[in-house]
Amino acid sequence: MNRPPAVHAGQIALLLLLITGILWWGDGKSWFDRPRAFIEENMLRVRVNHTETIEEERARLSAKVVGLEQEIATLTDENNVFRRQLQAPLSPEMSFIPGYVISLEKTSDDTIMRIAAGSDHGVSEGMPVVSESVIIGKVISVTPRIAHVRLVASPGSKIAVKTDKNARGLLVGIQEGDVSRAVLDRVLQNEPLAANDLLKTSGEDGLPVDLIVGTVDHIISESREPFQRADVVLSLDPREVRRVFVISK
Repeated sequence: MNRPPAVHAGQIALLLLLITGILWWGDGKSWFDRPRAFIEENMLRVRVNHTETIEEERARLSAKVVGLEQEIATLTDENNVFRRQLQAPLSPEMSFIPGYVISLEKTSDDTIMRIAAGSDHGVSEGMPVVSESVIIGKVISVTPRIAHVRLVASPGSKIAVKTDKNARGLLVGIQEGDVSRAVLDRVLQNEPLAANDLLKTSGEDGLPVDLIVGTVDHIISESREPFQRADVVLSLDPREVRRVFVISK
């Protein structure tokens, strides 16, 4: 049986030494420029692609971190809103349906807040809408997902109120007025009424009692008139509200 001749270690060493000598001698010449350029170009492309991949991954992770931070901030804010609502000095028997504000639409005849809470969530016409213990308005119509709320300052709004001195009257909206102001009307002349009096719902119109409405700014009627009237600053500007609660019970 014939066997191939063995390659001696000395022959291999001599061959490697010869190749090394050729490479060393040709390094200063242009013989290997083209192979060298090919190898360097591909090595550089691999390195660039690897670097771009790392940078893209870092950017993706950074964007994810920012998104998570925003989500945490939103959840924290919502949690604080719910906590304040639960801590509001209202009857423990009340039930609330949360909803966020979609828009505020003001015309010469009405001022409506649209909120993301409708009949599918248990909202129905006539329910009061609050932020903590401050009344925002009353639901006038609903769809499965959206409720339309007539604000306290709306020209079409009328709410039975009382002062902290127990003077009673009717809070009405102002025609084309500021959404943060209203007018107190129908207060008897013999009842005490002065600036800085606190107004709350009296419950005579079916709304929950003692929801905060606002404060008397100044008296605008004269003593010879049958009723006292006053300018009222509402306790909450509806333009600054982002989340509200519908009292369902």
